[in-house]
Amino acid sequence: MNRQQAFYHRRKQSGLCPRCGRTRDDDCVECSRCRPRTRKSAATRARLRERNAAAGLCSNSCIAPIFGRSKYCARHFVYGVAHRYGFDLKDVDALLQKLAAQGYRCYYSSRELIPGVNASLDHRVPISRGGAPDSWLNVVWCDTHVNRAKGALTEQEFRDLCSSVAAQEEKPLHERYLTAFAEIHSPPTALEPFRPFARKAARVRP
Repeated sequence: MNRQQAFYHRRKQSGLCPRCGRTRDDDCVECSRCRPRTRKSAATRARLRERNAAAGLCSNSCIAPIFGRSKYCARHFVYGVAHRYGFDLKDVDALLQKLAAQGYRCYYSSRELIPGVNASLDHRVPISRGGAPDSWLNVVWCDTHVNRAKGALTEQEFRDLCSSVAAQEEKPLHERYLTAFAEIHSPPTALEPFRPFARKAARVRP
């Protein structure tokens, strides 16, 4: 929350109109005098966004070109992401520099990051595991799907999980069936009657 937002918030909490500071005359957030001006300015901003979008410019009332496939320029795109994660305005430049330093590639998978499509921030040490929630040193840019798969795992735990999945994929399918079966039944000789069925299932599976 910046200084202007904090000022409006204090007025709103005091029961005053956030725009002019007068006493509100009904249950609306703004007074009856300011509401028409707000609606008019909102319509003006909507027309400006439409005009900028047609020209390939930022939708946030600036003349900078759009960033990737998002509707905003580079600074306003990063500002929106940082705002969702609770970062301060002073960290926007640092986050933008980190994205450029990564070469617009996912930190974990090296996938190409397209702003507005799959670019997201991930805490290397999750907040639930004691990581700093608002430190740009604890975040990296990564693919959205990779971010969801990582969840609350630490970086090392996630890499170990990916390695185990990759190692499992290299085994033949019937061997994977037998390995999973061996974790439940013992001794290993109990698997011998099922070995032909496992190979057959591996051949007929698409």
